[in-house]
Amino acid sequence: KRPAASVQGAGLSSAGPINSASAGAGPSLCITVLNALSGTELTSISVRASDKLGDIREVICRAAQLPVTVGIKLLLEGSELLDDSQTAMDVGLTDGSCLSFLQVKQVLLITSDTVQSKVWDASTGRLLRTLTGHKPSSQILSSAFSPNGELVVTGSTDHTARVWDLASGKCLSVLKGHDYGVKSVLFSPDGKVLVTVGSNDRLVHVWDGTTRKKLHLLRHNAPANSAAFSPIAALLITSSADRRARIWCLSSGRCQKTLEGHGGTVKSAIFSSNGALALTASFDRTARLWNAQTGECQSKMVHPAEVEEAVFSPCSSKALTRFAFKANIWDALTGRLLFTLNGHRAEVTSASFCWDGSLVVTGSDDETVKVWDASQGSCKFSLTSFDGSQPVL
Repeated sequence: KRPAASVQGAGLSSAGPINSASAGAGPSLCITVLNALSGTELTSISVRASDKLGDIREVICRAAQLPVTVGIKLLLEGSELLDDSQTAMDVGLTDGSCLSFLQVKQVLLITSDTVQSKVWDASTGRLLRTLTGHKPSSQILSSAFSPNGELVVTGSTDHTARVWDLASGKCLSVLKGHDYGVKSVLFSPDGKVLVTVGSNDRLVHVWDGTTRKKLHLLRHNAPANSAAFSPIAALLITSSADRRARIWCLSSGRCQKTLEGHGGTVKSAIFSSNGALALTASFDRTARLWNAQTGECQSKMVHPAEVEEAVFSPCSSKALTRFAFKANIWDALTGRLLFTLNGHRAEVTSASFCWDGSLVVTGSDDETVKVWDASQGSCKFSLTSFDGSQPVL
């Protein structure tokens, strides 16, 4: 086990209880801190029975090296959610007890009719930060967090992308070079690379995620539509109106493989969780599974309408596609249709799996969000009547 840690003022200390004023209020308790999702041990801390869980939580947050805009929830023995106002004695902590922490991140909400980005606390719905700096007449088209949660990048119709410090709300960099609006922005999984995709140009811009210097320009023969990193961030896959998807080496900027076969615009392209496969969606009414190394098409999923997007389940065994008013769940490897998610009354504008693949969430222009059972294709519940005054979480 790691040495016990505690807090004195604003930093960690190797000795003493969390609240020095409580010294003499009983013996210190050695508490093991675990990550609730992975089960791995983070550290051990020294507390007293009278210490508030809010103080304990702050120590754990610093030990986990989480940014100031990321919070954690405490769980006792991995299940019971604890309140910050309780003391160690209140929840029955004893010497040798275990506390688990669950990381809670904020949600970045971008409204389509504004020049501002708004950062919300996902657990409370409280507005934390408003990011203002794009040209007043412009509209924000895209946004993304850095992997460590400290930065946000936004793309705008003013032809720029901006990188923001989330803690202060200050703009750190303005990324220029696009001839049209920036419709897609994303960080690599390690945060070392940043990619921007223009609305109507043929270039995908690759930037250094730290210095924000331009590294490469990746060229299609028609406007690019999307970009996605491989799991280890060595490769990038892009889609385009030229009916192709391309796989690029990020270190050299060279195209390693071209995925050809679609008969229409390729709207989206992504890698599987292990990087061995690629999934594309096209206006030719198909989604296709590819061998990312050979470029061979392994299965084809035929739809009755143009396919806007295709995504993998977390383990990549299933594919989720959205088209018109519906979404489909497929066996990704065989191309067999498993379920059609039918219930929206307008175009489905977003669709994704939850973290373990058990649920699917769809959003629609009918102003509803529906949650589906991915193993049965049935709608579990629907959220509706959004007035725009609060984020939908």
